[in-house]
Amino acid sequence: MADFVKNEDEKRFWRTVRKKHLSKWKSVLVNDLDNCPFYREIPSSFVAIENVSPQEQERLIFNEMYLFLLGYQSENIRLASFNSTSFPTSIVLNHSLDPFIRSELERFKHVLISLAVIRLACYRIQNDGVCFSVISRAVATEIDTKIHEFMNEILRKLDENKESAMVLNLLFREVHEISETLMFFSDIAKKIYNEQLVGGQVLSMLHLKRNQIYAGRSQKHLEELFEVGWRIFVEYMGRLVTSFEADDCNYEFAMWSNRSIDSSEFSRLNMHSEYRTRSSRFVIIDDLCPSFLHKHLKVFLRCAEFGDLFALAESQKRRKQRRTPGDVDKVLELEKPSHEALLATFREVEWNKLNVDATFRLLAQLERKGSACLLQQLRQANNVDADLREAHQLVLFGKCIEDLLQISVSDELLDLLVDEVSKHTLQKLTNKLLGEGAAQALPFWKNFSFVLDREDVFKIVCDSNVQLKGYRETMDYGREEDLCFFTALSLSFRCPPELETLLAPRAIENAIYVFRLLFQFSVASHKIALGKESLRGRMPSQGGDSDGTALRRKLLFSLDAALTRLKRHFSVYTQYALQMFNSSLASASSIDEYIAAQNSLSYNVLRMVGMNEWSRLIYMKDLLSIVRRYDEGNESLVLLAADFEDLLSTAMVDVPE
Repeated sequence: MADFVKNEDEKRFWRTVRKKHLSKWKSVLVNDLDNCPFYREIPSSFVAIENVSPQEQERLIFNEMYLFLLGYQSENIRLASFNSTSFPTSIVLNHSLDPFIRSELERFKHVLISLAVIRLACYRIQNDGVCFSVISRAVATEIDTKIHEFMNEILRKLDENKESAMVLNLLFREVHEISETLMFFSDIAKKIYNEQLVGGQVLSMLHLKRNQIYAGRSQKHLEELFEVGWRIFVEYMGRLVTSFEADDCNYEFAMWSNRSIDSSEFSRLNMHSEYRTRSSRFVIIDDLCPSFLHKHLKVFLRCAEFGDLFALAESQKRRKQRRTPGDVDKVLELEKPSHEALLATFREVEWNKLNVDATFRLLAQLERKGSACLLQQLRQANNVDADLREAHQLVLFGKCIEDLLQISVSDELLDLLVDEVSKHTLQKLTNKLLGEGAAQALPFWKNFSFVLDREDVFKIVCDSNVQLKGYRETMDYGREEDLCFFTALSLSFRCPPELETLLAPRAIENAIYVFRLLFQFSVASHKIALGKESLRGRMPSQGGDSDGTALRRKLLFSLDAALTRLKRHFSVYTQYALQMFNSSLASASSIDEYIAAQNSLSYNVLRMVGMNEWSRLIYMKDLLSIVRRYDEGNESLVLLAADFEDLLSTAMVDVPE
């Protein structure tokens, strides 16, 4: 229970921060709340009414009702005691009034209480700029204005008919027409005040009521109240997505700036936020995000992040131009950023005149065009297409595998157990093959390093594929402590900060599974080549194949052919998947499409080479297992040959010509 309370306090920490910063301006933002002009208390007790006829009492009460509608307590109609933080809950009448008059006044009870609550709550909200926000006060002002209009209309009609004999009935008819609206406004004003709703919280509450109320008049008033708050909120949105300025003054918008918030407060607010933005300048306040904005929040956040991303792209472009040799004037002459023209178009939009649907359509349009503009700038500044091609040469085609195999053989690393391989050895391999000084390494390879993964690659593939999870337990992965260097060797990728927006690290991590298999295929081919070399010059004995030379040669050549066919299968389909990828990359018009193309490549490669099909995956594993068992020399050739024949008969891999 204590932990729950603590978590709730942390979630409401934004209120503490808000009050702390706004309290500095309390003398300006808060008026004298104790001297509310409405319904001031009358200190004297009721005066007994004697020798006054019911007709005269009715005329007297009519005049006092007139005053009550204007916002004053009267001699015979008063509110039950309340203070500056509470609201009246009942009407107190003079006991000496005629019973008939008292019964007539009982009909007005709920209307008069609702009217008093509205006036008192709206006054407190309008005059407290610390506990309430601009949106809260705007909605309260709109309610107060509407009530003022209602009362003026009622009082005008009463003035026209004040000589009527049934003035209380006339007043009741007029008030009864707006009684539902008054109770409706009272509920809204009281909820804003009691719960201290600010900013997006007010819009969330009004939006919820829009979905609950279907009465025509109340629905119309509710729409008008919502539009008043929405016009202010959408101006914040427009300023954020076009000028990248968050709310650092009123603290009522869903996104706050770090300009006026301490770093410790900013970190604490960001820690307990459900939604995060990649921009270090902003923090999202979940409670101030209207409920109807959640489904569009992803688009909105991307638009808000464009400011940092455009600045990043422009700085990278400037650095690239400075590094480019040539005419000095051409290097120093920088083009006007293309995104400025785009943003200028959206700055001309009158955001406060847009409704909710139009706003989200405009945000989607801005996100689409901004993403296309940003993609173009980042691709020009970083040559990311070339970086991806270099990464694919490593992880999909294993361009360094031959050198890796040669070094591993010369250093006798292949069959070492994982625990016997030091970090220094891995770092040495990384520097030799992937580092900036490596002879055969491509520039982008410096972001990769060799690591040892203690989890079998086939197990990882099964775990990452829903279709294969059911078969996971049927595969023999061996013991973890028996893992050796060549089965555990993998790659680790560190995404450069300047490319985080455009690269999909998960896609590269999935492609590393292909690298691990290609290396195991190469090791298997190397072991088969050693076996074939050992048989060179040996002839079968005249008495038959008593020493197993013929069977050994047949098995090795068959295994070599199967491995060659498997590697060609990988190469052909990877090339085909890359052709599809290059086509998707060329037509990508947004960052989402650019990242989707990378994810599609890794998915298509794994699918085409058969790593998401159980029959093909088990074929690869069993084939590698047979080669390893042969190399260990602990099993009979007859058994290995039988297992290989059985493997070929149950799981053949089709390879295109």
